[in-house]
Amino acid sequence: MFNQNLKKNYITAFKELLVLECDDFDAAEAEKGITFEAFKTFQKVLIKKLKMEICWTILRYFGYDNDLRIV
Repeated sequence: MFNQNLKKNYITAFKELLVLECDDFDAAEAEKGITFEAFKTFQKVLIKKLKMEICWTILRYFGYDNDLRIV
C-alpha cells in the first residue's frame, strides 16, 4: 500500500488539506514535508470521515498495534 507513488495532484491536495485543518502548519512547511502535528490532524480528519481502517493501516505500517496508548 505505501510503496506506491502518488500523483502530484494528490500530494498537493493532501498538503492543502493540512494547511487548512492544522493551525501549526503552513504552505512553507508543506514544501519540506509534514510535521507530527499535521500528521495528527490528518488522522483526526480521517476519523471524522469514519475512515478508521485507514488510520489503523497507517499506524500499523509504522509498527503500532492494538496496544497503542496516546498520552
